[in-house]
Amino acid sequence: MTMEFRMGNPITLEPGKTYDIPVTRLAFGSRGIARMAYFTEAGDYTLAVTLVTIQNEKPVRLTSDTVAFTVQAADKK
Repeated sequence: MTMEFRMGNPITLEPGKTYDIPVTRLAFGSRGIARMAYFTEAGDYTLAVTLVTIQNEKPVRLTSDTVAFTVQAADKK
């Protein structure tokens, strides 16, 4: 693992505005020690995302609305 720190571009949200971040996979961790999460059973699920960041040297916690979705079993051939 390197000491290199990578930052994204800042996003400024006006009150009442939104910013979408597509979730294409469930991965978490740091470079070199990343982990993946998978659904192991079909069914109905809900998901909410929480982001903790720093603004003006103070922690800020952002939480999304809850999204409901269904995971279907893969077709076996």
